[in-house]
Amino acid sequence: MKASSRKVPHRQLVLGLFFLIVNLIAGSLIAVQETQHIQQVLARRGEQAQEKLGGVMADYTHSFQLFAQLLQQTLDAHPDPDVIWDDLKTLDRKLAAIEGDTFDGVYMVYQDRYLYSWDTPYSQYESTGYRPQDRPWYQDAVQGQGAIVFTPPYMSYANHYILSTISQLQPDQETVFAYDIKMGNIQQLVRELGSYDQEQLLVYDANGTIIGSTEEAYLGSTLTADAAAAQTALQQARAAMEALEEGTEAWQKAKEQAEAAEAFAQFRKQGEHGLQTLLDQPRKASLIKLGSRQVYGYLSPGEDYQILILVPLGSLLGATAQVWLLPFLVWN
Repeated sequence: MKASSRKVPHRQLVLGLFFLIVNLIAGSLIAVQETQHIQQVLARRGEQAQEKLGGVMADYTHSFQLFAQLLQQTLDAHPDPDVIWDDLKTLDRKLAAIEGDTFDGVYMVYQDRYLYSWDTPYSQYESTGYRPQDRPWYQDAVQGQGAIVFTPPYMSYANHYILSTISQLQPDQETVFAYDIKMGNIQQLVRELGSYDQEQLLVYDANGTIIGSTEEAYLGSTLTADAAAAQTALQQARAAMEALEEGTEAWQKAKEQAEAAEAFAQFRKQGEHGLQTLLDQPRKASLIKLGSRQVYGYLSPGEDYQILILVPLGSLLGATAQVWLLPFLVWN
């Protein structure tokens, strides 16, 4: 009887170890399955976001092509720069009505003259020594040799929107058409793309300039591999603000820029190592620390623009429960 009684605990121990090993194996398999599913989910979201972003940029390009045709027709009908100057002034409201919030003015360099649609007196440009031929939109167009080019976007803190210029060198190899756009459609797209609770999306160009973000304070900041760059930008923004007279319009603009720089510097600091991992490993879903939170991140690279997706772990697990929870219940 004593020998038999000792066998029972031994069998229970063996069975316990067996079930423990089985559950460990099952848990490992489920974890692998969950990780693979998250990779697929975020990769698909990245591809969809890039596709929709491409549609927005294509719309901007199409608008420019229509404006370029209109401007060329104006040149063909009235090649005199003085006549074109007057015609452009009548076009401003019409074009704004067509394009709405996107439109911010059309202009050109024609016969070595700077002609534009808005009302600013030309004397203001002359007094500052402004030469359109020295500006990026003109030089980029010349280098593009007839291709439609976008100048690097920048944040207008005075008006609270991202601006870019589309320009193109014309067949005469001298005339350049240009169109200023407010890139608010990208910000609208970012809002529409959000699918998870507290998800963050950032769209940025080759220079790292953020042109779309679920956190609007990040717009215009620069996302690069150099984490210290955000802190440097904050120090520069504060110094610029402190150099101005408090309460003036220029000071208010600088203050808003400094506040935005502070918000982004805090974000960059919270995810210093994790964000670096994402930037170094595009197209790979990674679990990183962002402050006190764990988030899954994914960088979707594009030809001209990158999209960074950040989803809190809890939000993503809740949305993918059918992948990891149901198999776990079956095993148990």
